[in-house]
Amino acid sequence: MAGPEAQLEVDTAAQGVAGDAPCAFPSQAALFRHLLDLVDGACTILDADRGTIVDCNVAAHQQLGYTREQYLALPPSDLLADPAHDQAWVEAVKADLRKRGRLSFSTSLRHRNGSALAVEVHLELVRCGGQDLLLAAARERSQLLRIQEQLELSNRQLLEAERLAQLGSWQLRSLHGPITWSPQIEQILELPDSRRPQLRLYLARVHPDDRPALRQAIRQLVQGGRPLELEHRLKLAGGRRKVVVLRARIESGRRGQSVGVVGSLQDVTAASAVKEQLKHTAYRDGVTGLPNRAASHRHLEQLLRELPHTSNLATICLDIDDFQAINDSFGIAVGNRVLEETGRRLRQSLGPADWVARTGSDEFLVLSSRVHSIGEARSLAVELQRQLARPLPIQEHLAVTLAVTVGVSVWPEHAGDPLELLQRANTALTEAKQRGPRQLEVYSNLISARLLVRTQLEQELARAVDRDQLRLVFQPQTDGRGAVVGAEALLRWIDQRGQPQSPANFIPVAERTGLIHAIGQWVLEESFRQLAAWEHQGLTLPLLSINLSSIQLQDPERNLSRFIHSCSQQHGIQPQRLEFELTETAIQRDAALVTEQLQELAGMGFKLALDDFGTGYSSLEVLHRLPLHKLKIDRCFIDPLVDRHTDRSIVAATIAMARQLGMTPLAEGVENAGQVELLLELGCELFQGFHFGGPMEAAELGRRLANQGT
Repeated sequence: MAGPEAQLEVDTAAQGVAGDAPCAFPSQAALFRHLLDLVDGACTILDADRGTIVDCNVAAHQQLGYTREQYLALPPSDLLADPAHDQAWVEAVKADLRKRGRLSFSTSLRHRNGSALAVEVHLELVRCGGQDLLLAAARERSQLLRIQEQLELSNRQLLEAERLAQLGSWQLRSLHGPITWSPQIEQILELPDSRRPQLRLYLARVHPDDRPALRQAIRQLVQGGRPLELEHRLKLAGGRRKVVVLRARIESGRRGQSVGVVGSLQDVTAASAVKEQLKHTAYRDGVTGLPNRAASHRHLEQLLRELPHTSNLATICLDIDDFQAINDSFGIAVGNRVLEETGRRLRQSLGPADWVARTGSDEFLVLSSRVHSIGEARSLAVELQRQLARPLPIQEHLAVTLAVTVGVSVWPEHAGDPLELLQRANTALTEAKQRGPRQLEVYSNLISARLLVRTQLEQELARAVDRDQLRLVFQPQTDGRGAVVGAEALLRWIDQRGQPQSPANFIPVAERTGLIHAIGQWVLEESFRQLAAWEHQGLTLPLLSINLSSIQLQDPERNLSRFIHSCSQQHGIQPQRLEFELTETAIQRDAALVTEQLQELAGMGFKLALDDFGTGYSSLEVLHRLPLHKLKIDRCFIDPLVDRHTDRSIVAATIAMARQLGMTPLAEGVENAGQVELLLELGCELFQGFHFGGPMEAAELGRRLANQGT
């Protein structure tokens, strides 16, 4: 029975080009040129006896700046630029080459412009048509170095293999004639030198599973003239395998007839192994060893194809709260240990069929098909939160307790598509983060609706300044008789539909998106402009209070204090007439930078007020650190003042402390005369609230100032 190689030869012969006769290459030199054109690099053919250049490929003469004709006319010795490589060295190389048949070395070639080109040269002595020819391949060392520098460390083995790989050439005198090949193919196939080149020797080493693809590629080469390039395996002695790339093309004569086939065979076993390793690395997280986001997408797609329609799949996204603070406080090494331990605890808390992956810097993903309902998926997420909340030792006598926020979606209830299922789990996670740390949210259509509203709000807010939709109103600050001693500037936004938006809704959006910088600058400029406008009308507001966000003070490049000082000079407003309010909670964010800018403002003469005093978590520390002029007592203590003795005591103590520290207390949210009477008894002299006037337009406050002056 004929073997696979016989079948391939039969197929090739049967599919020969019509009208072809047995053919040969016009000359051995032409044969070499055709073969060399398949090689990536500069190659030259020399007469081994005469030492003259016989032929070259385009890369060879272009590399040194010559035309082909100029290059062929050169003595090879004129190309050597290395002083150490003199005639004696050349003779030694020739002798070594005669003995060994092939040789590699480093040298320098002289460019036509006189410069030296460092190259790696591979010489091979071949016998062709009774003539000894020398095949020289040269590649720039600088080119190899540039390639090596561009690839990652994990790819260096591949680079080295490609640089050192031997490329064997072969040719068929006709489509079904005998084959000849270079000695390098014998090394790739691990054949003894004594074996005569035969197609069956090669075909017998092709892995049986790869023979159909090879047979198909040969048919396409013969029938359609399509160049052949096929990576496949060789099966060698002892079960060893190699991966090779076979390349071939049909050469045509002057009249377009086929004159033979030339090709090459390259051993890419090492490169193939590295590619497999890189493929594996591309789907793994380097810190935890868990699958990464790309691997999770592939796995989820496969899961949803295989799961019965009656099953459920929980998609759980987990985010470590304030993970950056761990890195900042203890270093990246400790942060990596926290990530490793998080992955380990998740793995221990789940079944062997469940999927755990690290999908972001501090984000993990769990896929579990063990749940039977949305409720079970939520219970699993709660259990994972509990497991991760156990103290995690990071140093001797030191442990951290992780807070994890979680978003959950369930297939098929929430989505039938893998990408959509992940997106909805992330949407739930985003919603959970909005509510603070240690939260858990299961996806619902209501969440998407809220997210859409927030997104629309962000988009509209981004255009609010340009569309002139923002305005300021002013709430009076008075003494006990109702005389205006100042006012607080309050921001209002009327959206494109003419609807007022609550600052409680849009200010957090502005802070989260960074829009607070542009909006805050508008507020400052408008406040200074309005003060100047009142002055022009002959009206004087003793003090205007403006709210600042800590976000505005956290960007050192913007330097808010410098901008404020510039505005005051531009509008001719004395710094003592401006007061800036911040809440004590906001001051704690990036406290050092915020404190620095507030102290700078105080040094310029601007006044500082602490808003909502008593609602934060480190009030006394803030009072000690900042040069405050005013303490605003939050309305939560003022509302029950008449009825609750406890709140009265707190307010009394706050007023006394403020006076002791040289600050002026102001009561917010004053709604009735009874509150005013009690506050006056307790020593408070400044008030803000609807009892003395709500937020009003600039014109209305101007009229009040005018009436007050008469």
